Amino acid sequence: DTLWKQGVRDAKSLGQFARTTAADRRMVFAVVSRHSAQAHLIQSWLATASLLPDIDVDIVVIPPPQMIANLQAGHIDGFCAGEPYNSEAVARNIGWVATTSTQLAPFHPEKVLVTRQQLVDERSEEHLAMLAAILDACEYCDDPSHHDEVSEVLAQSHYLNMSAEVIRRGWPGSFDCGQGRIMQLPDLNIFHRDNANEPSADKAAWVVRHLLSDELRMSFPPVELGRVFRTDLYAAALETRNELVPA
Repeated sequence: DTLWKQGVRDAKSLGQFARTTAADRRMVFAVVSRHSAQAHLIQSWLATASLLPDIDVDIVVIPPPQMIANLQAGHIDGFCAGEPYNSEAVARNIGWVATTSTQLAPFHPEKVLVTRQQLVDERSEEHLAMLAAILDACEYCDDPSHHDEVSEVLAQSHYLNMSAEVIRRGWPGSFDCGQGRIMQLPDLNIFHRDNANEPSADKAAWVVRHLLSDELRMSFPPVELGRVFRTDLYAAALETRNELVPA
């Protein structure tokens, strides 16, 4: 809320504020990992204000559950993390949402399941059953009629340990950005629809282009990408799911 009181509303006004405070200290923003969609998103957003990491601002890594405490303590000026941590900051009047990933990079890939080739080869049936269960769960989560139930489950102490009401704010639809601003974001979180689960070539290309260093990018030609983003396993898992879950 401190930045809001200083007149910051978006990347442009943040850039102006950062440059006026540069003599005192560099602003600090947190991400969940150096190699993550969040790191790419916040850097691309800051770039629209001509703010460069490690030159104009500092980027640090903080686990998502610790974002709110660090923001409240003043250790960071902002963060980029998935829901429901943004909504928690708003609910507790600690922060506000400047922009969202669905505005910065609509339908960008987020979260992957990675397994060893050994698992695929030696425990094929179990592996496909696991993928089928995940696909079924993703479709379940995309159904608005299940959002209250899923929020209650996630709120439990051994999961997010957070208010179900706050978690519920992060589902697609009306999104409270704080400071009296409500946005309509039907694509805020997509779990299954629009082929979200398919490990397609365009998703692979997005990951390689935005999340890998130049050196690593050179070692991922199309053939290598096909070995990592397995559309064949996805198709087999869909078939397994249809067999296990009758239409």
